[in-house]
Amino acid sequence: MTLTERNIEALYPLTPLQEGILYHGLLEDGSGLYVQQYVATLSGRMELEIFRHAWDTVVSEHEALRTLVVFEGREDPLQLVRGTVSLPWSHEDLSRFDAGQQEAAVSAYLSADRKQGFELDQAPLHRIKTFGLSPERTRMVWTHHHIVVDGWSIGLVMQDVLDVYGQLIEGVDSQVSDERAQFRAFVRYVSGLDKEAAGSFWAGYLEGFTEPNHLHAGGLQHDTHWASSQVETSLPLSVDLVDKIERYAREHEVTLSTVMRAAWSLLVSSYSGDDDVVFGSTVSGRPHDLSGAMSTVGNFITTITGRTVIDWDEPVGSWLERLHEDQLRLSEFDLSSLVDIQEVSGVPRGSPLFTSLLVIENIAAFEPEGSLRLSDEVYEQRSNYPLALLVFPGESIELILLHDPLRFSEEVARRMLAQFEHVVAQLVEDDRRTVSSISTLPSREAVEILERWNPADGERKP
Repeated sequence: MTLTERNIEALYPLTPLQEGILYHGLLEDGSGLYVQQYVATLSGRMELEIFRHAWDTVVSEHEALRTLVVFEGREDPLQLVRGTVSLPWSHEDLSRFDAGQQEAAVSAYLSADRKQGFELDQAPLHRIKTFGLSPERTRMVWTHHHIVVDGWSIGLVMQDVLDVYGQLIEGVDSQVSDERAQFRAFVRYVSGLDKEAAGSFWAGYLEGFTEPNHLHAGGLQHDTHWASSQVETSLPLSVDLVDKIERYAREHEVTLSTVMRAAWSLLVSSYSGDDDVVFGSTVSGRPHDLSGAMSTVGNFITTITGRTVIDWDEPVGSWLERLHEDQLRLSEFDLSSLVDIQEVSGVPRGSPLFTSLLVIENIAAFEPEGSLRLSDEVYEQRSNYPLALLVFPGESIELILLHDPLRFSEEVARRMLAQFEHVVAQLVEDDRRTVSSISTLPSREAVEILERWNPADGERKP
């Protein structure tokens, strides 16, 4: 495409995170990296043409949903917003099949759809597929590229779609509930940050750290920095443990993120043998001093470097408090580019700062009203790191471990999740115990739960 084409609403630079996604996405073209899928069942009165109209209305309201990337032959890639786009849409009627056949058909589509990927220089960078399961049930797949949409945006978009659909069903004028800020405001905000101050902070923060932690887990390879492929292993935390985590966080004025970071630090230390631990940590990236940031659709999320120097004689309570204060310090510079952070670190160029990632998923809460109800929601995503722990908060916290099977086998992944759960339970049990007293060896019961949740035959057992 050329910049002289018509139908151009806006043109502006990529954010540092978007530049990183573009770089790694082009390197791993065809792998499905950064192709994300939100899947949900819609129950109730479904009028497909009206539902499609609702989506078109919402797409017209959010520029991120009409964006492409201009990068061919350019040193400074740009994102271009189309004035209008045609949202790719398809529907398949599966109502004549039984539940097992329906699920198999949806799963086959998800796999093929992820491999299809996107042409980043063509808008829009998302598409919709619906499956009719019965007269009252529809399975929807919203596939999008991470370069334009983050997890928080999913809730914002779905709320708008369901609101507009309800208005259309009732025969009233359809509109998004309020005027939203657009993603370009965030791009301007990022461009105005003090990079020199950020560089000084990160240089001091990472002083003395010169080599990434190497996790040894009996895999087939030990020297690859990026994931060659990825599978997932999952574990839901018990309601009782979730209650204990929330109570501990409330009473000690720390966050869920702090507890998860502490547990992941101990696990990385256990598998690397290092007391000085560094891993990637994702943050929402939505600045509190940017008007409308929490209601803007776009990719704000960013990955920064979290460092934990473990003092084994320190009481757990004071350690978690120190980690919480550290996270508050990091928040002042959490929009820094990972490339810029590495540039001021002591880790040699060409070697990553970290090989594992901790992600606390953050999807905007939304309350569907009207004729459609949502259930069976799934958020499919991939990481370019060989090991990434995704934490999905809620009434029952779910852990998903994305792992490169050449580095971490299914057996190792199960053991890691059991260990993580065991460590978390100990951390919130007694704040006076020392860090050294926390064991990473899981109980037999935890292992049995994992085996039921991720059986070898792929069929989960109750």
